[in-house]
Amino acid sequence: MLLLFATQIIWAQNEYKRYGIKSAKVEYKTVSDEGMGTKTLLFDDYGMKERLRETISKNNHVIKDNLTILNGEKAYSVDLLTNEATDISASFQMANAMAGNDLAAKGKDMLEAMGGKMTGYADMLGKHCEKWELNTMGKTVLLIYKAIPLSTKVTVMSFTSTEEATSFKEGVSTNPSDFELPSGVVIAEQEYGEGLGSAGGMTDEEREHMEKMQKMTYEEFRDFVKKEQPDAKEEEIKLIYKMMKAAAASGDKK
Repeated sequence: MLLLFATQIIWAQNEYKRYGIKSAKVEYKTVSDEGMGTKTLLFDDYGMKERLRETISKNNHVIKDNLTILNGEKAYSVDLLTNEATDISASFQMANAMAGNDLAAKGKDMLEAMGGKMTGYADMLGKHCEKWELNTMGKTVLLIYKAIPLSTKVTVMSFTSTEEATSFKEGVSTNPSDFELPSGVVIAEQEYGEGLGSAGGMTDEEREHMEKMQKMTYEEFRDFVKKEQPDAKEEEIKLIYKMMKAAAASGDKK
């Protein structure tokens, strides 16, 4: 959960560009303890407009069908199984403020502060990607092209989840309707702590856990992390603690 929160901020939008290309459509396959799934990412205006749909199936049943819409300063997470949407604009606006003006440089600085290292390059779907490895609270290997993750592998203890792009089309045409909410969707205001992940909000258990950690002093949080991850570096712990406090402050302002 902390890794997802951190990467949301690392690859968050700034005032001008989120990605290094103007438009693209990327399709992914995903595997996790939840089940097998797919993702489709469509964006324009360097990511200022984005549509991300994620589905997960288990035992031949769709258990998750989420849609995230970003259009300028507005952002929504939609549960297509219930046709309910949550306004998550505040989370993206908070990420904007933390990212600063130089997204690429800030993203690399934060990855390095978390203990991440660029270990080389690898080609995927004809794209020359940077390969990054992080060993904070597990191991994560990323292949990133123009700030777009094309491959993500996260291993925590005995659990491994993967996300791999299966198709990449650059310079695609989009329509305004691609970045609008589906008709009939009921919109609710974002609840405290939601919207940190790219696919929507947290579960009640995750939210309660996050709120407890956000109330910790740095010393308490450091002891908690060291108990779970004895090799965690001091600068990594400080970075994640700072980001959690920023999220708490954003929620308080609402």
